[in-house]
Amino acid sequence: MKKNFKFLAYYILPVLIVMSIFSQIYVKKRGRINFEKFNNANIKDILSKDPVTWNKGGIKITIKQEEYVIFPGGYKNLFEYTAEKGDSIIKPAKKDTIILKKPNGSVYKYSFH
Repeated sequence: MKKNFKFLAYYILPVLIVMSIFSQIYVKKRGRINFEKFNNANIKDILSKDPVTWNKGGIKITIKQEEYVIFPGGYKNLFEYTAEKGDSIIKPAKKDTIILKKPNGSVYKYSFH
């Protein structure tokens, strides 16, 4: 039993800690890349697919086969439950507001972070 504990303490635990650190770095870097891509995009088009909930509250949207991962704010009309394929999206570059226009004329505004 002591041998197993020593093996775990000296070999497995440090590997798990290093893996955890690299995972944190990767996730943070990936989040920054996703944010920059969407923040710099000038979008005035139609959603090609229904939004897909992404991990940790993010949402993946597809516009003309270009995928973006966003983290919209707001609680009243949650983006992932309101947006559908065929809805119009307007987002000027470097702005933090997404305008969602439904075919029936309804307009929703969402900020993102």
